[in-house]
Parts: sequence; structure tokens; C-alpha cells
Amino acid sequence: PGLRHTILNPGLDAVHEYVDAIVEDILRRYQVDGIHFDDYFYPYPPYNIGSADLATFDAQPRGFTDLDDWRRDNINRFVARIHDTVQEVQPDAVFGISPFGIWRSGTPPGITGLSGADALYADAVAWLQDGTVDYIAPQLYWPFGGSQDFAALSEWWAGASQGRHVYPGLAAYRSDPATTSSPFAPSEIPRQIRFGRSTDGVQGHILFRTQNLRGTVVGDSVVAQYTRPAIPPPMDHRDLFPPDPPEALRATAGTDGTVRLEWDPSIFGFVLARSFAVYRAEGAAPPDPRTMTASSEMLIGRAFGPEYTDRPGGSGPYHYVVTALSGNSAESSETAVVTVTDVTTGITESPELAELQVWPNPFRQGLNIRGAGRVRIYDALGRIIWTGDSAGALIWRQRVPPGLYFVRIESPSGPTATARVIRAR
Repeated sequence: PGLRHTILNPGLDAVHEYVDAIVEDILRRYQVDGIHFDDYFYPYPPYNIGSADLATFDAQPRGFTDLDDWRRDNINRFVARIHDTVQEVQPDAVFGISPFGIWRSGTPPGITGLSGADALYADAVAWLQDGTVDYIAPQLYWPFGGSQDFAALSEWWAGASQGRHVYPGLAAYRSDPATTSSPFAPSEIPRQIRFGRSTDGVQGHILFRTQNLRGTVVGDSVVAQYTRPAIPPPMDHRDLFPPDPPEALRATAGTDGTVRLEWDPSIFGFVLARSFAVYRAEGAAPPDPRTMTASSEMLIGRAFGPEYTDRPGGSGPYHYVVTALSGNSAESSETAVVTVTDVTTGITESPELAELQVWPNPFRQGLNIRGAGRVRIYDALGRIIWTGDSAGALIWRQRVPPGLYFVRIESPSGPTATARVIRAR
């Protein structure tokens, strides 16, 4: 009583434009992984919208005669607009929503409670059917069993997903005695995590919220579920074309038992790497690289730049490969294997690299290229503009516009090397 709310009217196009402009500003200013909306559309009871938007409905019915259908369409149009903006401004970013965990009371059978599509006019099934979200994160803030059974709701959302990803929201706050007087059993959230991992159509989960995990018994039991790193699963409805693999993987063993890995991201291909996956195997002989990347047990980390520091905890030998990942987790093929024979002595066995020297750089008339093998020169868009063979040295004199070019040489034995050069004015 006495509490007042100010709510933007979802029936007004100006409101859609206002929120859309904010989203677009975020996308243009920052290289974000995605845009995520919570469950606030029309207000929750007891703050129901009532008759506050009847004038808007009367003025702009858009052919609807049923007020509830009109309200759901307001939200559906809004969600579609945000989805289109994300795809247009930053195609690598994803868009998803955390709706209330029950779509409609009675769906699936035995489930009762508030209906998100009827009380909040948030018809999440329509978004999935229309393909206007990349993922859905229903707030399944209930335990196993009862009329809001976590298992039944998880399986239903997975079945309704239309191939979009499903990340159930888990109520970490309901396991924290500091937040609730009747907390979940400590085993509840870990059990829900394991259930999702074994359920087809569930690709992950989201925990609400961080403050209920830090320094708590709940947090300790949840953290124990994450013993291995993982690569986010790719979304099948998005671009699955991988980047080219990294080049020139090299390793340096430190005096503190660490192994520093460095590599060169590929400058070729249609897709640029957004991150890199690092794999490690242990043993006398290096395994096949494809065997390493096929094993989740050998994935040791994910890097967002061309370097990674490993602390293997022993002396070795250790064998490493790295792959490149697109924004949709499409994974490239592997680098050649680099072996650290003994971490304590710093002995490494790196693959042979092709020899390549170029000068002058920048150049104006001719570019000297030293190295033996097939030479290819690319423009800044990755297009091959010249190909030739070098027995050891050559001078490239092709007339090209000023700008950035790439010289790549492949030796007869297979190793490659790349150099960036500038054609001066």
C-alpha cells in the first residue's frame, strides 16, 4: 500500500523504439557476447496492469478485438524488434530472455501456478516458434517434486524449444539460509545441475544469484560441479563456419613450473576467432591432435587472446594443441602438437616453422622475399592476388594500391609462415 510504480506502456511504438535505441547503443559501444532480458514485461500480480492501457488499445488495436491477445502481440513484436537489432548491429551476439518458469498453468500436466503467457503476457512459446530468441532461460525456481516439479518443467521447456538453446534458471538464493527461512537442501541445486546435463535439449543453466554463492555452503557444493572447463555448445540455427586454425604454436617452460603457450591467430578465413581452446595430453609420445580435441578431459582452458599459461603440476612430458573458436563456438582444426619434454628443465619440442623474411617494409617498388616454398600474397580482405614459387629468394614487383598485404610461404615439408607488409604511397 502506498507503493507507486511507473511502467513504460508496451503498447506504444515509442516505448519499443526507446528500449531498442538503448540496446543498439550497447551493441555499438561494446563487443558484448549477447543481450539478455529478465522477466519484466507486463507487471506481476498484485500490480496488474488493469485498465491502464485501455486508451492505447482503443487507439491502436491493430485488428485485435481481444485485449489479452493484443497485449501478448505487443510483447511479441517488441521481442522480434530487439532480436532483429542484435542481428543487424552485432551478428555474433545472441539474444535471450528469462521468462517466468511456467508458460501456462496445467502445462505440462500436473503443473499449476501463475501463467507467464496470461498474467504477464510473455508468450515465450511464441518467441521460440517465431525464432526471435537464440536461447530461453526459464526461471525454474522450484525443487524436484510437487506442482512446480523441476524435472517436469525442464523436460517440457526442452521439448518446446524449437531447436533454440534452453538454460534453466536455478534458484541458488533458495538454498541460502541468509535469504530464506526454509532453504533448499544443500544437494538440491547440484542435483538440478546434474539433471540438466543428462537431459536432451538442455544446453546449460544460469544460477540466480552470485551473492548466494560467494563464501557459502551452497556455493561450495555448486562450485564442486565445475571441475572441468567447457566450451559453450554451438547454436545450430546460427553460422557454424569455423575460423582458420591458429599458427605457430610455441611453448616456454618457466622456472616456477608453468608452461606459457603463445600462438598466432590466423588472419585468413571468413570467420575471425573470438576465443581459443587449449588442450593438453600427458605421456611419452604425443597423441593424434584430433584425439586430443575429441576428449573433454584434455581441454584445460579457454583463452581470449593469443596466449595461455598452464600449471600442469608435474614434470612432463606434456603435449599441447590449440584451436580457434568463433562467436558461436564453431571450432577450427588443431595446431601442430607442441611438446614440453620436461617442465623443470624447460626443454620443448616445437614443430618446424617455415623461414620467411621480407624487406623493405613498408615497400614502394619491389618487395624482397626470402624463403623456399610456395608463396601466396593476400590483400586486406584475404583474397589471393599473387602466387609463385621461391627457390630461396625472389622480388615481388606487382603494381598494387597502397595498403596492407600478407605474405605467406609454405615450405616443401609443410610448415608455413606469414608476414604483414605495407605498400607505401
